[in-house]
Amino acid sequence: MVGPELRWNADALRQQLAVRRAGLELEIVGETGSTNTDLLDRLRVGPVAACLLVAERQTGGRGRLGRSWRTERGASLTFSLALPIARADWSGLSLAIGVAVADALEPSHGTPRIGLKWPNDLWLLDAPGSGRKLGGILIETAPLAASRVAVIGIGLNIAGRQVDSADFASGSLTAAK
Repeated sequence: MVGPELRWNADALRQQLAVRRAGLELEIVGETGSTNTDLLDRLRVGPVAACLLVAERQTGGRGRLGRSWRTERGASLTFSLALPIARADWSGLSLAIGVAVADALEPSHGTPRIGLKWPNDLWLLDAPGSGRKLGGILIETAPLAASRVAVIGIGLNIAGRQVDSADFASGSLTAAK
């Protein structure tokens, strides 16, 4: 069962983003195969300014080891950010993004409940040894003139499912469907 349908207030989101990142384009679509693929395809055609692409439903997202990341309206937040980053060594980018997202989602009070499962999964820890997959992060890069662009895809499950510690330890889970 999917939760209530999300209603994006694009104008409010644009205003908040404008304060934090001038020139960031925002696009919200009802459905797409993959927000990362869409942005990478745009980069192949020509230069793309910094862009945040939000999808209410994603049918062909990609996860680690070729796993599918499929989402339904109201069950998740799915978005990708194309951002030029002038940096020769990208080796720590995945961890930095994971920590930043976990910190942003973690309540400021109480016991920390957001965990990172290397290299790209976010977990909501319900109790010692048990939790549920909260989301995933997929980072891809593409050339842009003399530099590179990072395409950072994030999917956050709103309507998650319970898992046990064996699933967590084995890495056998995919996104909530």
